[in-house]
Amino acid sequence: MNRQHGVFATALLLGLALPGCWPWQIPAKHTGLVVVNVLDQPLYSDCRIAGSINVPLDEIDLIESKVAKDAEVIVYCSNYLCTASSFARNRMRTIGFTNVRAYEPGTAGWHQAGLPVEGPCKEGYLTQPIKPAANQEDGEGTISTQELADKLGVKPATPVNGKE
Repeated sequence: MNRQHGVFATALLLGLALPGCWPWQIPAKHTGLVVVNVLDQPLYSDCRIAGSINVPLDEIDLIESKVAKDAEVIVYCSNYLCTASSFARNRMRTIGFTNVRAYEPGTAGWHQAGLPVEGPCKEGYLTQPIKPAANQEDGEGTISTQELADKLGVKPATPVNGKE
């Protein structure tokens, strides 16, 4: 071990922070309304609801380190054919989140409504119109495009009908 690593290791063992060497501050958890994309990083990077954070589905149990359990959480994935958002919602409820809903139209539904997105939005699924299955419409624990747009204070480029 070289001298620099030895100094860092000693400081770490003693619980000391060396200026510029270690980010000892624990970041604050997200509170209030938090919109969470549960897709893998490449899909999140391509296109996402503006302002959303990414917690991939296979890391959903780690969301407690990023989001307060009493936050209003909206989880979403790609579109109605993807079940990751409902799985994430159910898992988060199991681990103690009290106010979590799924946005079933996902990135594609948001993008197709002309609502604010971030990223280049090049993936093919974004332009394929897909209707919800009967059990996905107005279900318990879901949120509509219009309701989410209202919560985020944005207006769709085209009117959103009541059923999506």
